[in-house]
Amino acid sequence: PQKCIEFWFDFHSPWCYFASHQVGEIAREANARLNWKPVHLANLNIAVDGRRPLESNPNFVAWYQQDIQDTADQLQLPIVPHPNYPLGPSRALRAAIFAEEHDLAEPFVVEVMKGYWSEQKDITDLDWLEVVATKVGMDGAELRAATRDISYKQKLNNHLQQAIDNRFFGLPVAYMDQKIFWGNDRLPLLRDYLKKNSVRSS
Repeated sequence: PQKCIEFWFDFHSPWCYFASHQVGEIAREANARLNWKPVHLANLNIAVDGRRPLESNPNFVAWYQQDIQDTADQLQLPIVPHPNYPLGPSRALRAAIFAEEHDLAEPFVVEVMKGYWSEQKDITDLDWLEVVATKVGMDGAELRAATRDISYKQKLNNHLQQAIDNRFFGLPVAYMDQKIFWGNDRLPLLRDYLKKNSVRSS
């Protein structure tokens, strides 16, 4: 049977931005199915008393911001956050659920991440989300409607409960075989795990 990876993310996190540009390739290398699972990170943090790095001590915050820039440079991904960061992610997260249902989550999420983190785009702007949807091959008007649909609000809430049940304490998470690969910097461990399991099953 085909292996399945769940990629749990929020547009709020720069580490999710970095990971979103890599996890698709890792899944394809392993011929694994990749499910994109949007979740509201702030709500997860409240529910599980998760990590809030920018509320840490000043030395850590200074290192953390340097680490973000160093990682962006390493991945050759520009990082110019929106001047009003953080913006509310709920609309974009509901839109990403719609995109996943149409098997277009990866191009949609990558494009929204790029816009938010490097082009100062407003992820609350439904006009812009509609443009992105159309660009990657979806019906933009249908995606706009989904962002306002109570059923997509409930789906996002369901993702939050699943994340709590899975014992997540932050994002991004790649999740498979009940193993948590937390953070952009754990993606090499995911790649190694997939290779080892490929050897075992072949």
